[in-house]
Amino acid sequence: MKYLVLLLALFAFPIQANASWHAGSTLSFSNEENVFLSSIPEDDVVTTTSIWLGHLIEHDSWVAKIMYEGSFIEFWENNENNYQLHNANLTVQHQLPRKGWWKIGLGAENRLDGDTSGVYNHVNYLGALDTKVWLKEKMFLLAGYNIGKIRYTDLAEWNNIEHQLYSKLQFMPSSKTTMTLASDISLRHYLSPLVSATTPEGTVEKSVRNTGQWVNSLALSTPLFDDHTGLQAFVLSRSNFGDKSSQFSLLDTELNALNPFFDDRYEYSSREYGSILSRVLPFTIMTRIGYNFASKDYNEISGTSEPRHDTLHSLWFRIEKTFGVHSNDRRLKLFSECQQLWNNSSNNEFDYSAWKTEFGAELTF
Repeated sequence: MKYLVLLLALFAFPIQANASWHAGSTLSFSNEENVFLSSIPEDDVVTTTSIWLGHLIEHDSWVAKIMYEGSFIEFWENNENNYQLHNANLTVQHQLPRKGWWKIGLGAENRLDGDTSGVYNHVNYLGALDTKVWLKEKMFLLAGYNIGKIRYTDLAEWNNIEHQLYSKLQFMPSSKTTMTLASDISLRHYLSPLVSATTPEGTVEKSVRNTGQWVNSLALSTPLFDDHTGLQAFVLSRSNFGDKSSQFSLLDTELNALNPFFDDRYEYSSREYGSILSRVLPFTIMTRIGYNFASKDYNEISGTSEPRHDTLHSLWFRIEKTFGVHSNDRRLKLFSECQQLWNNSSNNEFDYSAWKTEFGAELTF
């Protein structure tokens, strides 16, 4: 209730929209029948409140943006799992012809768990370089580099540095249809070595762990029938390289979706595809329905003599409506979403299904 009061206060506060300042808040309630995505389901209601504030500074072809966002996640029954996420970043961008750019960014993310937990508390320092250049009239390239250094308060063996190189080539066969070829390669370097063996002389051998992943995808976005109906579809392949060992402690394989390493992408190779069908209804009500599928082969053997293999299906539906208020200085979006997950695993311990319904409101000005 206190977050609902906060949202209403933001809505009523007599501040005028300004081109250089942007702010907003989101409040949502999610009824989840398997909140931890476990083979032994446990239901709960989750409240998520987010507040953000951004400031834009423009001078000639230069743009600088400062942004803060705070999210507060509360569980009605399992309140020992409450946590907060705080993000702050600074981006400096130089405009290129045809709305291209090159930019550099710095940021930090801080996770704070509830008083009775705290095991996942961490700080993640981020850096990014990015550029968008037009190669032809209907084709542009987006490419960049990201780096992140994450440190956990109580789990030093999870501390790591992650590098990512990525590129996207987008074609526009027509004014309303786009095709995107994307590829990225990532490397995660753990700062704590693994204890691998003890020699006959009594010395401990340690090895540095590096694990990587290469992801390639093809995506299509196009209207169907008319301008009010659209289709998005993608296919994706990911393959791993480097060290295959994924366990530092029992927490690495803890069946808890709150765990930052729950179903970590470096643990598996996969083939994935999905699609979204969208339709604008009368009164500008937006509806979307989507389906995703992933076939995943895990690096580790888990509990059986056979390698673990999972298939994950996700079906969801979302409806939203945006209202202009206070002479359109502000936007109020009301939304609702439902989602069903089915995960089938060669290891029954990782079988689960989960149904979720969510209702929320978002205010921006």
